[in-house]
Amino acid sequence: SYAAELWIEGLSTGRINNHRVGEILARLIQMELAPLKRFTTEVYESIYKRSAFHNQQLEELLTVLIGGLPDNPVTGQKQLLELYAEVLRMNGHCVTDAKVRERLGMWKKNANLKKVVPALGR
Repeated sequence: SYAAELWIEGLSTGRINNHRVGEILARLIQMELAPLKRFTTEVYESIYKRSAFHNQQLEELLTVLIGGLPDNPVTGQKQLLELYAEVLRMNGHCVTDAKVRERLGMWKKNANLKKVVPALGR
């Protein structure tokens, strides 16, 4: 909760590099140092739908994070991709990032992700 509040305040004051935060989160998840489910739950509870500005920033953060995830899906990834799909819909956007599109192509064969990945690819 504290990290979420720091992110929210830091964005508002220009002290947070959102792109860098996404890269760091992706690296922590790749190294299995942080559970993805905890991150996703905190986003839903503290960040998601906070304001239009924060929704745009959350989309950027998730785009960088998802683009940096490993080839093999990690535990909790389905929930993260569902969150990403919701944020994109809310912001009126679709997936345009090349790294994310590449990852989606790799993950579409995974049985656990086979429903959510095609929804993002539209």
